[in-house]
Amino acid sequence: MCNSTMFLSSIVCSCHPEVMYCLLHASSSPCPTSKQTMKYRYTVEELKKFPEAVQKRIPEMRKWTNEINSLKGRSEKPLVEDLEKLAERAVSNKFTETDEYRQLRSVIDKANQCIKITNQLVAIKRRSGRVHNTSPALKISIDELDNFLKQVTELPCHVPDSTLLQEHYVRIVEFTER
Repeated sequence: MCNSTMFLSSIVCSCHPEVMYCLLHASSSPCPTSKQTMKYRYTVEELKKFPEAVQKRIPEMRKWTNEINSLKGRSEKPLVEDLEKLAERAVSNKFTETDEYRQLRSVIDKANQCIKITNQLVAIKRRSGRVHNTSPALKISIDELDNFLKQVTELPCHVPDSTLLQEHYVRIVEFTER
């Protein structure tokens, strides 16, 4: 019995129909060739269409990959929404088994986490400025804020309100150094 994956074809014999062999190992079957049958998943016509279908997908894949690479070279960081649109296109075009998609998804996830924390930290500032906000406050030390801002700065995309948070951090540091 063969342990190969028999995606396109296999050989079975009438003596033991539950046992399948790949084409390479069909000769190791104890049954005579006259009792063996080749099973296949696709017709020759269907197989001929495979390269054409792949060729049609290549330009879209290249375009998508080039868009991702062009974002890396820009001086202005892209918005998370732009990255999410690229990820949605990857899903709709079934490009999700690529390193580029996995990296993109990782950046989006990290950015969304940073946006959530930034929103909570900005809410603290707004509360202290007497602007009413009902979201839960997040308490963080100056060192933790410094590390968080470094993490935000290293992201390859723009995090809304990060500039406001950076300005707030500078004022806090100046205040503590007095």
